[in-house]
Amino acid sequence: MNRTNNYLKNQLTDSKRLLDRSVESEREKNKTALSRLQQQIVGILESERKSMRAQFLKQSKAVNSMIESIEYDDDDSDDSDGYDYIADESEEDGYDYI
Repeated sequence: MNRTNNYLKNQLTDSKRLLDRSVESEREKNKTALSRLQQQIVGILESERKSMRAQFLKQSKAVNSMIESIEYDDDDSDDSDGYDYIADESEEDGYDYI
């Protein structure tokens, strides 16, 4: 009886060791896989960030170009001498100066 108990205890101990080794092995595999996945996600995020930055700079240049073109057009169309004129028949030339 004592011999059978020792045998069973040894089997139980061996099973626990095997289970512990298997669990540790799976943990290492999962840790490695998670690390690889994390690196891939970081790479994708960096790529997206670069793409978004390039798109932002491109749009900023387009907006600046539009603003400059509007300012240039306003400068060209401004032929006045700084006075606003209102038509009025009482003056000799037909305009009141403001």
